[in-house]
Formats: sequence, C-alpha cells, structure tokens
Amino acid sequence: MISYYDEFLTALHDDSPSTTILGVSLAGHEDFEVSNPLSLQEQIENKIRIVDTIVSSAPFSSFTEDRPRLVVMGHSVGAYMALQVLQKRPHNVDRIFLLFPTLSHISQGSNLGRFSSVVTSFPGGAEVAALFVFIMRFLLPIPLLALFVRFAHAVPGPHLSTTLAKFFNPASVQSFVHLAKYEFKEIRDLDADTLTKYAKRVTAYYALNDRWVPKFAREQVMRIINQNGGESFICNEGLPHAFSLGPTYCCAR
Repeated sequence: MISYYDEFLTALHDDSPSTTILGVSLAGHEDFEVSNPLSLQEQIENKIRIVDTIVSSAPFSSFTEDRPRLVVMGHSVGAYMALQVLQKRPHNVDRIFLLFPTLSHISQGSNLGRFSSVVTSFPGGAEVAALFVFIMRFLLPIPLLALFVRFAHAVPGPHLSTTLAKFFNPASVQSFVHLAKYEFKEIRDLDADTLTKYAKRVTAYYALNDRWVPKFAREQVMRIINQNGGESFICNEGLPHAFSLGPTYCCAR
C-alpha cells in the first residue's frame, strides 16, 4: 500500500526536486477499487497499463527526442512486478530499482513463508480471511485492535491508521490473501534469462537477513546482475524487509 511509503517518497523528492514521482498501490489494496481481487499477473498487467498511460501522456508524448527517463521502482513483490514490466515494455522503461526484491523462491525464506504458502493455498482462503476480519471488527473496538497491532509490531503512528483501515477491512484482506496465493504459486524459479538480458538496467538493494528471500536466491540474483553490468548491494544500515514501517531516510539516500 502506497500510504506506507509517504516518508520514503518525500525524502526521494527532497533529494531530487526536479524528479516527478508517482506512487502506485496494488490495485484493490487501497483506494483503487476493483470488482474482484486480482491475481499476480493481473496486477502486473495493471502496472503495464499505467506505464502505457504515462508514456502516451504529457510530458512524454510531447517529446520526439530526449524524452524524460522513466524509472520503475518496486519493493518486495513489487520488485518482481517491476522486472516483468521492464520485460514487457523495454522501450519505455529506462531503469528499474528493486528494493528488498522477492524475485524467486518466496516461500523458502523462513518458516513463516512456508506456513503462509500452505495457508493461502486452501480453496476459499481469501474469503475465510475476510470473514474472520469482519467478525473481529464486529466484536472488538478499534482502540483494542490498535493495541493488538502495536503489541504485534512497533508500527509508527502515521502507519497505524493505514494498518487499521486496510488490514481490518474485509475487502482489502480478501485482496491481500488472494494475491498472496498467486505470489507463492508463481514466484518460484528465477527468470534468469530476463534478468541477464536486462541486468544493465537493474539496481537491486537487499537486506542482510530477509525472511522472504533465501540466501541462495539473493546470491543468485546478485551474481547475475553484477556479472552482466548491473548493480546490486546488501544493505549495511540494518534495514529490514518491511523498511517502510520505520525511518526511511537512510534507504532513500
């Protein structure tokens, strides 16, 4: 959800005021309503349509030469989507930045990943999760839910309202779980050919320890990128995978 990245994107813009930044949520996960939850491929298609809209609109459409550069940045599964967008629109996307990317073997990074993979694979799992959240909202007051959230994770004040609004919204939860099912199903073996082909246009930034990225998967991606003209780094700031829930200025640097 793009609301979690307000501080990060503001810091990026402060450092480069001439850069226009467009933040995009996953369709159906925030204010962009959809009739039915979208799969992983449908989310990717949604992002491709956004890129197509950008390059067909001003200022891009008014340039015949030296058009502005279009850079796509993605975090976690958003990084996987960014690579797919680059593959589908190589003439429109100049570069991609991948933050704590989950490009392969997303379910093998930890016991939580393996457990989540099994749970989300159950038929009707998204609907059951939505019903569970609906019952919780009916039985428990918002202040008590907020206390539970703070107990489970040190969520900063600005993000607490977003968490309560979306993670305790049955429709949002149904979209999250529905998408997760496809993420665990499809993000398995690395698309090494695509990564090798476009490595020169890729910058990847990894956490030292990431429960969603097995070490072998990280090393494989970094090796391909670095050996084919791209850039990949391991964070020395100690930032976690969910970096957007804490201070984000060092990541923006």
